[in-house]
Amino acid sequence: MNKGHQKALNNFVCSVVQIAVITEPSYIVVVKPYQPAWKALVQNFGRHILLPNEEIDREKLGKIVFGDDAKRRVLNKCTHPAVYSSIWWALLKYFVKGEKFVILDLPLLYESGVSLFLLKDVIVVYW
Repeated sequence: MNKGHQKALNNFVCSVVQIAVITEPSYIVVVKPYQPAWKALVQNFGRHILLPNEEIDREKLGKIVFGDDAKRRVLNKCTHPAVYSSIWWALLKYFVKGEKFVILDLPLLYESGVSLFLLKDVIVVYW
């Protein structure tokens, strides 16, 4: 099963049993043009990482940072605070709505170990 099918299946199953799901698109939200993370990326990597519509060219940025640990750390420093903030706001929203369960389909959050101490149960599924 490829990643696209896996995400679609996860979202379908969770909508049927009414479990809230937070997925990786948190990254896309925080790098919208002129948001703080976007500004930090442009400041650190230059305007050549932008598409004509001012969005980040993720493919071009990926070629710059992956394979270069120092540049990847700069990328993470630019984006992770905003990504974590967006995740926590989403969790707060679901808490206020009275959700009993929320699935975080965020492998990087798990792999980095960030905030795992706040989670009650962690279930890791490998495909």
